[in-house]
Amino acid sequence: MERNTRSNRQVLAFSFFGFVLSNAGPAHYLALETAA
Repeated sequence: MERNTRSNRQVLAFSFFGFVLSNAGPAHYLALETAA
């Protein structure tokens, strides 16, 4: 269960990162701050 949750979280983070990269701009910095 732990491994599954971690995997899903990783996929979500990756998708979010890709979305941010697509938009770029100030949102990119904001996303990095939130992820950190």
